[in-house]
Amino acid sequence: MKIEKVEKLNHARFRNFSWDTDLTSFCGGVNILFGWNGSGKTTFSKVLRGIENEDLEDGCTFKIKLESEHITETSDLSRVKDKVRVFNDDYVATTLSGSSSIPYIFFAGKEAVDYADDENKLEEKIQALSKITLPSKHEEIARQTAILIKSVTGINSYRKELTGGSTYASYDKTDFENRIKNISERVRNGEIKSHTELIRDDIDSLKTQLVNSDRIAKVDAEISTSAQWLIDNTGGMNATLQGQPIQEQSERITKLEEDQVRWIKDGVSLHFSLDSKHITCLFCGSKITNTDELIKHFSEEVVRAINAVDGYLNRIEDFTTWFSKVESPTVTQRANISFLRSVFDSLTLVLREKRGVISTKKEPVIVDITRIQSLTTTNPEDATETAYAIETHYVAEKYEEHQTACNEYKKAFEGKQTQELEIRSLEEQIRILKQKAKSTHEPASALNRLFKTVFPYRKIEIVDSDEGTGYALKRDTEFCSFSSLSEGERNFIALAYFIYSINDAQNYLPDDGIVVIDDPVSSLDKQAIFQIYSLIVNEIKQHQNRQCLILTHNLDFLGHLKESFRKKIDEDKVRLFSLSITNSGCVIETISPLLRNHRSDYYYVFSVLYGFKDKCEMEDAHLVVNLLRRWLETFLEFKFSTSGDFQSTLESACTEGKKITEKWPTPFSANHLEIYRFVSHGSHGFPDTESTDESILTNAHQRIQEVFQLVKILDPLHYKKLISIVNKI
Repeated sequence: MKIEKVEKLNHARFRNFSWDTDLTSFCGGVNILFGWNGSGKTTFSKVLRGIENEDLEDGCTFKIKLESEHITETSDLSRVKDKVRVFNDDYVATTLSGSSSIPYIFFAGKEAVDYADDENKLEEKIQALSKITLPSKHEEIARQTAILIKSVTGINSYRKELTGGSTYASYDKTDFENRIKNISERVRNGEIKSHTELIRDDIDSLKTQLVNSDRIAKVDAEISTSAQWLIDNTGGMNATLQGQPIQEQSERITKLEEDQVRWIKDGVSLHFSLDSKHITCLFCGSKITNTDELIKHFSEEVVRAINAVDGYLNRIEDFTTWFSKVESPTVTQRANISFLRSVFDSLTLVLREKRGVISTKKEPVIVDITRIQSLTTTNPEDATETAYAIETHYVAEKYEEHQTACNEYKKAFEGKQTQELEIRSLEEQIRILKQKAKSTHEPASALNRLFKTVFPYRKIEIVDSDEGTGYALKRDTEFCSFSSLSEGERNFIALAYFIYSINDAQNYLPDDGIVVIDDPVSSLDKQAIFQIYSLIVNEIKQHQNRQCLILTHNLDFLGHLKESFRKKIDEDKVRLFSLSITNSGCVIETISPLLRNHRSDYYYVFSVLYGFKDKCEMEDAHLVVNLLRRWLETFLEFKFSTSGDFQSTLESACTEGKKITEKWPTPFSANHLEIYRFVSHGSHGFPDTESTDESILTNAHQRIQEVFQLVKILDPLHYKKLISIVNKI
């Protein structure tokens, strides 16, 4: 199995990342990913470790292209997890959790133990287990019955009895199973003798009753709504009828039909609003010659009165139209509708008269408010029990068949469990037999030899624990916990253990597996970095068919790797990538050619610093501090070939710069102590407290400019070459 590319990744600082079409894919061998802290290395390794452990973090989504398939967060990760091993901070924390021991690593020994028959028997049982398919008829019965119940006309608006507030519109397999349990409890408690008592002969009648109840409730609700509207609006209608808005009627307009008058009124509202008056028609472009006539006929008071009348008429029409479409009302409903329609008809008549002579006062309408109020409260027949009975009927019909299917499933499941127990027992038996044929001492000796090289004065070693369950830690011949290690010691021991453990005889990583190593040199000195580099490269050489993804932010470690794989990098058999943080999140991209093509990172570091020379935010200043010191030390050592300390060499360089430029219009004036304090901030101690003040970092871009100016003065040709290299990128 090999990872070709991470086509999609959305997690933590990777926000909807997609693999660029121009970016080459991972190769099947070694892939090196370089990125500063915060660029996404940890997130990337955690996703792969989540695949290894089948335990993805919440909210993590991805699409990874393998050689012959794609995997996503919803895939069956059990198929691929055994072919992935990830070393990162999580691995260190889990492996060296502070416990007294870590698991043994088994290498093949000389003692012969025959466990071939047991392995064959185990394989047969595993094959037999893989062919067991648990029956699912009980689930299909539940699903199909749920669909049937939801399809009953009118039932979806009623609340379910057994699951609280949701309605039958969301009835599903779980609801069916809850009803099955309810029926079983009722039989067990003696409430009913058998589930058959719940099967209804009159189911068709029940469904008709449910439909009628639903229809009757809707009609009652509309009657109540219209009655309440009458109560709320009778006073307003009478006020409108008695109103006498001032109007100078136009004889021509009064002779027009009602629709024509309405059309003219709308035109007046459009052409003569409070904000504007038009002298030309917006539609035909002709000049309007009767402005006064129109405005006086349709005064604001008149318009408001007409609009009020129109509003009442439209609402009354809505009610009467709905009542005319009611099918099969009850006797009571028919009487109530007839009464309401008579009220609406009388109101319609007088309102239309008022509209024709809007300035004429009309007598108020008298309605039977007492009777109308009686229509605002409805007591619809509650058909909830009918809905329960219908649901229970359909479940009861399938009760016996479902119970039989459940028993078949239970029997098959128990058989599968028995097989799994036998397999686990055989696996343990074989593990014990294999243990007799394996040696735990060889890997311990190999690890201890490595620890002596990396920690020559710390006397750290691993030995068998007193319980014989794994390796324990000793320091200065005394047992101690792994939590007592420093961060650098923990990282190195965990990585060494990781490298050896992936070749463990019992948990061997297949040759086509994937090894992911994230930041293996954190908090280690240069000697330890070289040892880790050697350990990893040696592992790669011994298992060349494995794919390896190495993530790092350490330029020295990256340099060792590039030197070791230079020929393969040039042949594109080892590929280099970078991880970067952008405004839209972390990305994987092509590595800078200055890092790819040069053994030294000198040119690359210059290009990074050059990008911050005009502006450097505080969040980037910590990175700039380390890079500027690294780059400046290299230049000064090359330029002055001195064995003196960095501070005195920097002072000499600044003195030389001032001497060269003393007669220039703008002499070099930078203070070597300010530069020194800046490039030493956070990583080199000072006797004075000022050196730990983060305000030193606020002038990061100025310090870069001063150092660049110094280099340009001391070696202008070299500086010109640096600029030309940066400009070619």
